[in-house]
Amino acid sequence: VLFIDEAYSINPKGESNFGRECVDTLVKEMEDHRDDLVVMMAGYPQSMEKFLETNEGLRSRFNDRFTFVFADYTLVELSQIFLSEMTKRNYILQPGLDGRLGALIEQHTTAEDRRSQNGRLMRTLVENCIANQNSRWVDMDDDDVTDETMMTVLAEDFAAYTWTPSMPPGAPVGNSIGCPAAYPGITPHPPTAGPSRVVD
Repeated sequence: VLFIDEAYSINPKGESNFGRECVDTLVKEMEDHRDDLVVMMAGYPQSMEKFLETNEGLRSRFNDRFTFVFADYTLVELSQIFLSEMTKRNYILQPGLDGRLGALIEQHTTAEDRRSQNGRLMRTLVENCIANQNSRWVDMDDDDVTDETMMTVLAEDFAAYTWTPSMPPGAPVGNSIGCPAAYPGITPHPPTAGPSRVVD
């Protein structure tokens, strides 16, 4: 059994001959060993369609009878993935936030990214929340910092938290943990008013 994920990365129409040689070899092996070889390919539907059109042998062997399209995750399923990723890192949600999790995911991600990234986007969102949470409790009074507060994610941690680094006069000031460059697919939000953490 041969499983190829994101099979369209084998680009037979690329600048090098590697992709074409790989596809030609694959089609030949599928024919020569059709009784004892199973090939499964996975990828996004539109990209897979374009890939199959690059070789008649591929198209004839991966026809509609052997094609399965899986629906995107629902918000409920994305919420479950989010909670699973949180649990792996030993973090918990603020009590009562579970019921709002789907709405928070919808608010702080884009519909296109939920379609194209699915589970990977939830892992990114968890990492974003933890980074924001860490920045938040650094500014808390020592008496307010407990093991529980250090491991609890609040609703506000879904939005970017701003800190201001120490810089010479005239230098650009401010950075945002959770900005699009660092976390693709995450919707940025303007920082709320309040003290910023100064980093020496």
